[in-house]
Amino acid sequence: MPVQTTQALLRTVTLRSLMLAAVFAVIFLIFFRGGVLPYLLGLLFGTALGILNFRQLGVTIEKAVAMSPSKAQTYATVHYFIRFSLVAAALLVSILSEQIQVLGMVAGLMTVKLIIYMTQLLSGSSKSKNISKRKEE
Repeated sequence: MPVQTTQALLRTVTLRSLMLAAVFAVIFLIFFRGGVLPYLLGLLFGTALGILNFRQLGVTIEKAVAMSPSKAQTYATVHYFIRFSLVAAALLVSILSEQIQVLGMVAGLMTVKLIIYMTQLLSGSSKSKNISKRKEE
């Protein structure tokens, strides 16, 4: 994928994730009127980590493509565990902290994934249409 296309994709996913996080923030404001701050902090923290994770995944893929297959596999695996560990640590912090609500954190982490799924489902491309069709024999 050309660098300009990759940067455009990163920018689009980031912007849409922030918009979805704003929708979640409004929902939290409606449902958790009294103690909304921990939910909003969790949402902010989770969204930032989700976007950072997505961007790091893009960098990892770009670098791994230029490597030999064995080096690329090792590099991608190490970076996967780094990203996984960061998410696990952030979730642990939100579980142990009273200032950051776990529900907000999980909602923030899910924004990027939800945006990617929604983009694919709504794109109308033949690939996304073929995913839901059953193969006929």
